[in-house]
Amino acid sequence: MEVPRRWRVNVRCMNNSSSMRHSCAIVRGVSGRKPAFSGAESPAAQNGLPPRNAVAFSFLATRLGTYRIACLVPAHEQAGMWDVLDVTRDRLPAVILLRRLP
Repeated sequence: MEVPRRWRVNVRCMNNSSSMRHSCAIVRGVSGRKPAFSGAESPAAQNGLPPRNAVAFSFLATRLGTYRIACLVPAHEQAGMWDVLDVTRDRLPAVILLRRLP
């Protein structure tokens, strides 16, 4: 996903699992565990949302760069629960689906 710098990003984090906890966070770097921007994570991101719950959060994309959209529940990111967010200069927002949605 690409968003222009200084844009407000609104996220709806949904845990559709029937049994596992999941979270959403925008983090920087390979092992980042803290939000890259103020407000850029679901509550208690390390513990995750209970199954079949959703939460919304919002942040201002203030710095150019490449970030991870990650589930911060331990071992979930290593299981492939992550994606990429690029904060760009002078581009229109864009989403590129890398896999087919269910």
